[in-house]
Amino acid sequence: MKKIIFVIIAALAVFFDLSFAEERVDATCGPAPRPEAASRKAAEGTFPLPLPGPPLRRTEKKRPPSPPLLMAKVEFRDTKEWVSDPGDADNLMNKAKKILGIWYRHVNMPSQELVNRFNANVKTKTPVLYLSGHNAFDFTKEEQDALRQYLIDGGSLIGDACCGKQEFKNSFVNQMRAIFPDREFPYLQADHPLFSSFYKIDKVKRVVYDAAGNKSELIEVPKIRGLNIGCRTAVFLTESDVSCGLDGHTHTYGDRYAAEDAAKISVNMLAYILAENKLAKFQATTTTVKGTSPRPRQEFKLAVLKHSGDWDPNPNSFPALTRELAANTNLSVNFEREETDLKDVNIYKYPFLFITGKKDPRLTKEELSILRQYVISGGFILIDNCCGRKEFDVASRDFIAKIVPESKLERLPKDHAIYNSFYKISRVKHTFDDKDYLPELEAVTVNGKAMIVYSPLSLNCSWKRMECPYCNGIDADDSLRLMTNIIVYAMQN
Repeated sequence: MKKIIFVIIAALAVFFDLSFAEERVDATCGPAPRPEAASRKAAEGTFPLPLPGPPLRRTEKKRPPSPPLLMAKVEFRDTKEWVSDPGDADNLMNKAKKILGIWYRHVNMPSQELVNRFNANVKTKTPVLYLSGHNAFDFTKEEQDALRQYLIDGGSLIGDACCGKQEFKNSFVNQMRAIFPDREFPYLQADHPLFSSFYKIDKVKRVVYDAAGNKSELIEVPKIRGLNIGCRTAVFLTESDVSCGLDGHTHTYGDRYAAEDAAKISVNMLAYILAENKLAKFQATTTTVKGTSPRPRQEFKLAVLKHSGDWDPNPNSFPALTRELAANTNLSVNFEREETDLKDVNIYKYPFLFITGKKDPRLTKEELSILRQYVISGGFILIDNCCGRKEFDVASRDFIAKIVPESKLERLPKDHAIYNSFYKISRVKHTFDDKDYLPELEAVTVNGKAMIVYSPLSLNCSWKRMECPYCNGIDADDSLRLMTNIIVYAMQN
């Protein structure tokens, strides 16, 4: 009888173990999450030392203060996709504490909670949402609206294609395009601050298994998508898996970054998001400022060119510029900002065309021809490299050469009229150190006048007087003075 009972118990144990394993294959690809720490029993520990006041009872525990909330792992409806790697978020918080010296916690957040907060007009203040999984998915219209507002309000979203699953990648990209149809979701350029926010990441090890289980190890530049809101990248997608590396396991299928590199990428993401958090909240509120003088003034319309290279990275900057011009100059002019594109037949009515961005504007031959005619007709163009990014710099020099091939883009001499048109400017400070430098504006001169001015270091990032942690630019006071001089010079010529 005992032998029969033992066989039955053993069979039940095998059954339940196999059932659990099968469930975990569907829901997860990693080990079980770390068990919760056991609570101390009343009889354990030593008697507290005598202190002033009533002593603690032996059953009372000293609870350390809860660390601030940094990240919420999104529970995607009733599926178990969100927990594909049960220990990834927990391990990432531990790595951040150990490596960055910051102590944060994470929680799980049902996607419906984000919707409920949105419907109640309550901001979700958690800095980071994290979404991971294998399979294809769709957000509901309510989820899309809630997520859009969360990101606009300053939040960040990290997506991870667990095991490098193509179905998840495609769904994530499609959902971001549905939420922000007017924004691109490209791969990050090599000089994006994500790759240097803590670790310097040039290349990483990517481990890929084909359908037959054959393993390949590739050393390559990481391919990570990013979607910008204002001057910051608010959405990241790692198309090769990082969550398995964070969860502390490997297996013989999929497409993933080696565990060490997965940790570096994830730590850099947190460092970037934390550095940008203050700026993100500031950019969440955009104000519109128009000329404030009640007396009649000449109107000066500054047109911002819309293009495909992230044309409006700092929507808060122009109100700050307008305030500066109104408060600190005696120009009898109402300054107005308008937006235009090169299909606008009225583009020639604008005397000043402002072009900025972070990526290649990808101007067509027809658009370049219109810009050439604009300059020949007497229009003035200022091109400002937002954040001092390499891609925009290379593209700008290229299209300037195509607009006016007969003239060269050259650095302005220190005694050029632009540096004396309103303020006397001989030295400027940069955003990345406290040293003084000669101004670095470059220009194309037509008939003795600078008609295209290019700033390789960002001007507009500083106008709002809010620190942009990863911007290569001119500091606030000097960038505003330079912009004032450029506008005055354009008006005079």
